[in-house]
Order: sequence, then structure tokens, then C-alpha cells
Amino acid sequence: IKTSTITVGVTKGGETVLDGKSVTQDELRARLAALKQEQKVEVVLAGDRDALLQTLLTVMDTVRSAGITTVGIAAKAESKK
Repeated sequence: IKTSTITVGVTKGGETVLDGKSVTQDELRARLAALKQEQKVEVVLAGDRDALLQTLLTVMDTVRSAGITTVGIAAKAESKK
């Protein structure tokens, strides 16, 4: 079974971004559910460092409601000066 990894972005303004376009939570759910019908899907959430945690959690809930259980969070370590 082929696995597709999809990156979903969250901006500091609270927008959810998929394939470079801003999407609503309903659009995100529908797109991910459709992809899941075709293949196994994993999602990586890439949040702006100033994105609100609550926004990331909302997006994570949306991803899970589309039936996707493999969800990761991309993080960058802060460089120490």
C-alpha cells in the first residue's frame, strides 16, 4: 500500500494551508478524506512558530476526523546564540 505524506501549514494568523492555498477546516477534512480513499495518508503539521497552540490542535482534530491517525508536528530547534 502506497503512503502519501501531506504537509498542512498553520500560519501565525490562524490560516490553514494545504498545497499552498488557504483552506477552511471543512475543505481540509474533505480533501484529506478523499485522498485517504485512494491511499494511506500521513499528515505533518507545520505551524509558524507564532501560531497558536489551539489552532494547531483544531487542525489536528480535523485531520483525525478525516480518518487519518498518523499525524506529526514539524518542529525546528531554536538556535542558541
